[in-house]
Amino acid sequence: MLDEIGEMKAGLQSKLLHVLQDNEFTKLGSNKRVSVDVRIVAATNRNLETMLADGSFREDLYYRLNVIHLDLPPLRARPEDVVPHAEHVLAQLGARQVPPRRMRLSPEAQHLMLAYNWPGNVRELMNVLERGVALCQGELIADDDLPPHVRERRPADFLGAAVARRMSLAELEREFIERVLEDEAGNKTRAAQRLGLDRKTLYRKLDEYAKSDGKQAPIPDGET
Repeated sequence: MLDEIGEMKAGLQSKLLHVLQDNEFTKLGSNKRVSVDVRIVAATNRNLETMLADGSFREDLYYRLNVIHLDLPPLRARPEDVVPHAEHVLAQLGARQVPPRRMRLSPEAQHLMLAYNWPGNVRELMNVLERGVALCQGELIADDDLPPHVRERRPADFLGAAVARRMSLAELEREFIERVLEDEAGNKTRAAQRLGLDRKTLYRKLDEYAKSDGKQAPIPDGET
């Protein structure tokens, strides 16, 4: 596993390419060639295509490594993974304690972590959890054990989250319509007014959403 492959210096890139092409290498201080049969997994948070353009990453090495490409979105784009990943990290951190502790997140701490944007991605999450384990009393990490910048409540960036989730315009429209309808307690007349739509258009869109989900279309209510 070669983490942060984008940080590799040019000289090392050349040596790695030689290993991948010839399946052999020479140990430092030795003239004997050693054959290897390995599978390389490389990871980076940098844009290697941009680095190819400016010459800071070898094109031949890039295509040698990029046989199967996996694009893992940042943590802010997959909030459903925040708590499961945190629980996994806490299990590891708790096992290292003396004596071992079964570390958990309080509901309030979970809520704050789900609302946070995680600009530092998974490494920032791990840092926050390490702090929580160090400061908490017992085995439950409370909201007060989190750093101030995580506890600070910010207004939700709806459009920013949509961009991070790579939503299409149609998906964004649907989510906005459904949220407005929910905020109006299901009242389609008020929802249509807020959305700037006539009721027929709103019903048509809801009918399309229901059909795409394989559900029965909503029955028009008696609102006037």
